[in-house]
Amino acid sequence: PQRLGGGELSILQKALSDMKLRIRDREHQIRHDAEHDKLTDLPNRKAMEQKLAQDCAHGSRLTVIGIAIHGFKTINETLGFRLRDEALMVTGLRLRGQAPPDSMVSRTGGNEFMILTPEVDPERLESLTRAMRAHAEQVTRLNESPIRIELTMAYLTLPEDATTVDEVRRRLKL
Repeated sequence: PQRLGGGELSILQKALSDMKLRIRDREHQIRHDAEHDKLTDLPNRKAMEQKLAQDCAHGSRLTVIGIAIHGFKTINETLGFRLRDEALMVTGLRLRGQAPPDSMVSRTGGNEFMILTPEVDPERLESLTRAMRAHAEQVTRLNESPIRIELTMAYLTLPEDATTVDEVRRRLKL
């Protein structure tokens, strides 16, 4: 057998190290893609349901806010797919910007978003949802057209209002 010199061995070690880094980065990207909505880059339904199931199993006290874009079908039919996508991205960014710091904001369906946040007292929740709605419903210019996105919102407190992911989805009607 042929012996490798010190230079050849270090070249092979460097190549192997680089390959390991690229594999680790690719695995991270695959995990991210599996758990995030491609359009908004928010966590997707799968990621939200996993977190919610874990929180329900631990009896965590949470506030869950369900949000749907009102009249989404009309936006889709009148503005087309590209502007619909822009409306979803803007809405996601605005919701994420107004959500409390420890919250998980996710896109759970075509026109649906969900926010999981540590329990918020009723008075603060009313103020929070008002602020979120006001911010998200600001007029947006899409393709030089002013568009006002309207939201429908509902919320639950866990574990009082629901104890499983299915109960949450059913109660929020999302």
